Amino acid sequence: SFQLAVSGSSLAPVGVSAQGEKLVVTAGNYVLIYNTAPTGSAEHDVTVGDGADTCAASSLNGAKSAYLTPAGRLVVADTNNNRVLIWAQVPLTGVLGEADVVLGQEHQETCDANDDGASVGVPSNRTLSHPTSVWSDDVRLFVADANNHRVLVWDDFEEIIEGRLNFQPANHVIGQQNFTDSAGNRGQAVPSATTLFWPHSLDVSAAGELAGTDT
Repeated sequence: SFQLAVSGSSLAPVGVSAQGEKLVVTAGNYVLIYNTAPTGSAEHDVTVGDGADTCAASSLNGAKSAYLTPAGRLVVADTNNNRVLIWAQVPLTGVLGEADVVLGQEHQETCDANDDGASVGVPSNRTLSHPTSVWSDDVRLFVADANNHRVLVWDDFEEIIEGRLNFQPANHVIGQQNFTDSAGNRGQAVPSATTLFWPHSLDVSAAGELAGTDT
């Protein structure tokens, strides 16, 4: 047990993940990275976010999940900004600036839910609404798109990062019949083996098995 703090202010943790010896803690408008998981009181090594809950390239707004990939890339579900931010490199110390890639939004300064340009409010294979969990093995990217009651999967994570490709479409959807539907349980009165209702968290095993919470 240890306390999270930035500039002397205590923070409430909402998400945690580990990659090797590193510990990644999500705390609302910040992501804090420890190079070694602390066993007591300790300062974090890397800060992500400026504390302002705004729609800006270096800000986070109610982020629920952050994940360091095996190659050291940082993926953050910037939940209240309806986007996923990705940094190609994470330093050992300091403050991360603007993300290298944004998914779910056309630009790093737009943050509306399901904003695909002409059809704001209707989901597509490029939009997000309240993403709450992320995972990647540097090949694929999985995102729990909670308010659209689905999980999105990208098969080309490496190409997205290397090409700095924003607003890329997902390749697969889980929980919906297509990329434009968004009703909980596909609008059915009862859930089935193919539906989701607010999937808030996901993880993938070393064997490639996907587990998700159908909240």
